[in-house]
Amino acid sequence: MLLAEWQIDMKEYEMMIRKLVLTISTIFTLLLSLNTAQAAEWTADFVKTDGQMRDVSKVYIKGDKRREEMTHRGQTESIVLFNPGSHQIITLMPSERMFMEIPMSPDQEMFSKGPGSDLASGKPLSTEKISGYLCDKYHQESAEGAVTVWVSRKLQYPIRIEVMDLDGGKSVMTYENIQEKSLPDSLFSVPAGYNKFSIPGMPAGMPMMPRMR
Repeated sequence: MLLAEWQIDMKEYEMMIRKLVLTISTIFTLLLSLNTAQAAEWTADFVKTDGQMRDVSKVYIKGDKRREEMTHRGQTESIVLFNPGSHQIITLMPSERMFMEIPMSPDQEMFSKGPGSDLASGKPLSTEKISGYLCDKYHQESAEGAVTVWVSRKLQYPIRIEVMDLDGGKSVMTYENIQEKSLPDSLFSVPAGYNKFSIPGMPAGMPMMPRMR
């Protein structure tokens, strides 16, 4: 993929970023109420469905660190790294050996009041098995919609998330084919030899997500 292909319409770019924030901020704010100190290290297929759209990517999890690899026709097109301690999302372009940093300021509301931020602090509605793991199910509604999550007791991680908006639109994110194994820290950092780039006109911070009340 050429760098020029990243010069996309800013409205389209903002929509893409908002979807990315929804996924990551929902997971991150859930992790705030979970004990991830002893969290397992694992990989999985991350399956996202939104209406008729279905997308599958490869995800690597180590504590609260996350790596997601997007492929196209068998080639790794982009890699997204997220480490809450760094307060940023990093997008890698392997074919160009380049990376882009998207700042996520720690004082932004999404870090403390994102969708599902206090879901796992209450009593679960029920227990169900998702992808072979026993999970506690939680649900929360707000003026913007509803979020339902299934948190694995063993992994201490939300392995299924359903988001319903006020228009009846439903997005589902599920971790499938989970494999527990040791992962090197190098998976969650920018490889040596990559050059930093930015998209002209890119917003200084991340767009805010609707708040769950």
